[in-house]
Amino acid sequence: MNLTKYEMETIINFNDAEDNAQIYTCNKALMRKLDSYCQKSQLIYREKTDECSKTYIIPKKYIQIRFPREISDEKRRELSERAKTNFHSEEGLK
Repeated sequence: MNLTKYEMETIINFNDAEDNAQIYTCNKALMRKLDSYCQKSQLIYREKTDECSKTYIIPKKYIQIRFPREISDEKRRELSERAKTNFHSEEGLK
């Protein structure tokens, strides 16, 4: 079954009484990421799978909402120069 992008939703559901959250998703990238987490941790597991979606159980404390970090142009240039320096110094070691 092919779904439109609008129909390919992700739903995160949890309540105050339980320690776990349920994540239902049709997003392929998120499924791959959660599948790899399932292999790394016994706390995260796949509850259900169908032809276009998967449902996972994950500890509620793993869910975060963060405000994006804003970087000034000056700081961005500084970080860029530092990364270039580090990359070239590591390249010489190989």
